[in-house]
Amino acid sequence: MSSVSLLTPKQKSLSDPELKETLQRLRQSDNWTNFYYLLRTYLYFALVIGCTIAFYYLRESWGLPFWLNVPVTIIAIILVGAGQHQLSGLAHEAVHHILFRNRYLNDLVSEWFCMYPLYSSTHHYRLQHLAHHQFVNDPVRDPDISQLQTSGHWLPFPLSRKAFAPGPTKTRTCVRAGSRRSSPSAWQFFTFWRKWRR
Repeated sequence: MSSVSLLTPKQKSLSDPELKETLQRLRQSDNWTNFYYLLRTYLYFALVIGCTIAFYYLRESWGLPFWLNVPVTIIAIILVGAGQHQLSGLAHEAVHHILFRNRYLNDLVSEWFCMYPLYSSTHHYRLQHLAHHQFVNDPVRDPDISQLQTSGHWLPFPLSRKAFAPGPTKTRTCVRAGSRRSSPSAWQFFTFWRKWRR
């Protein structure tokens, strides 16, 4: 019986030249791909908004009731929010100067096509975001943590099972600058809505 020797894979370190070369290649900005992503996002917006408006105009000729405008509008709002999230992702790349190779084009496209539709600016987002990278997870100096704490959205980590999914009689608690504030759970809202409907 022949024996087969098992070879252990060679462990690569972070200083490996081949790994560094691969990372450098992946870090390069690709203008055409990012133009494609931007165009795709705006085509998505045109499709969502266009279909919603078309539904408003054609609903009556299809014999559908007026109340169907409400769920169609809610779905459109959710889909537009997803598109805005795509724009914020592109803006994030621009904040790091990697959306386009040319910095002027990077900032121009980011302002007009990514941040202004979100009612913001690249400059202000860059100031806040780069400060976050400078002090990541520092409870005093990270602006993201500070913003979450002052708005009441800061939750301790890790969350307990009860805080993550409260039961029908429990309330979800949020930590806000050292104090506790409770908000109703989805179950409480559902039971309130059922009682109100009756």
